[in-house]
Amino acid sequence: AVIGPPDVKVKSESGSLHVDFVGPFAEHDNWPLKQYYGSWNYRILYWKKRSNTEVTHMDTKHNSEILSWLEPWTIYCVQVQAVIPEWNKTGKLSGELCEQTTHNGVTPVWIIVTVLIGSMLVVVISVPVCFFSFLYLYRLTKHVFCPSYIFPQHLKE
Repeated sequence: AVIGPPDVKVKSESGSLHVDFVGPFAEHDNWPLKQYYGSWNYRILYWKKRSNTEVTHMDTKHNSEILSWLEPWTIYCVQVQAVIPEWNKTGKLSGELCEQTTHNGVTPVWIIVTVLIGSMLVVVISVPVCFFSFLYLYRLTKHVFCPSYIFPQHLKE
C-alpha cells in the first residue's frame, strides 16, 4: 500500500515555525492510517528557501512540532512525510510550504539602553520641575490668602 502525504500547516511565531500535520487518511473509510499501524512517526524536512542543499530533518511521534533556533526574517520551506519504522516504509512527501520567520523575541541591547537613559532623563527633569511648580503655587497661595505685610504703626492707632 502507498502511504499518502499528510496535511500540513505552518505558522511563524516568535522566530520559530509551528508545524501542525494530520493524516494521511485511508481512502475507503477516511480514518487516519495511524490507527492501522503499530508505530508511526513523522519526518519533518526543512531548509532555507535559497539553499536547497542544506536540508535538515527531524522525526517526531506527535502531530505538531516547533522548529526553533531558526534565523529571524528568513524564509524556510517545510515538507512532512509519514514513516513506519517497523516496516522501513516511508510515505509520500507533503507539498512544500514556505514561511518567513518573524523576529526572535530578543530585544536588542541598544533599545534597552535607550529606554533606560530616556526614562532616567524624564525622572531627573520632571522631579525638579514638579517640586518648583508646587513651591511656586504654595508661595502664591500663601501670599494671596495670608499676606505678609504689616500695617504701619500710625494706621494701627
